Amino acid sequence: MALACSISIDAHSSREAAGEPPNGGSRWDTQGEVILAWTANRETVSLAEVFASCMGENTARCTQAEKRRVARFLMANGWKRYQQRRGRQREWRYRRAVTSPQLTAPEEDW
Repeated sequence: MALACSISIDAHSSREAAGEPPNGGSRWDTQGEVILAWTANRETVSLAEVFASCMGENTARCTQAEKRRVARFLMANGWKRYQQRRGRQREWRYRRAVTSPQLTAPEEDW
């Protein structure tokens, strides 16, 4: 799932046909795919790790809106926010939400 896009599919297709990047070349166009690929083999992540590894930026340079956007993207893709504590230090991190196993109906011959 990619980050939400406010333009229609037809507008997106026509921009691609014209050789223009969607949304006027926003850096968020492909970031969703990059974040999903980077988080594929990770148990937990922090926003600072996502920004440093996926976007090559320090979180000190990112706006609060950008941080919220990445946080919403993670949560929409099955991550849950939690606070990790190490001694007196605390850090907000995201981990994959635990899904309960699917309940199946018993077989007929029981």
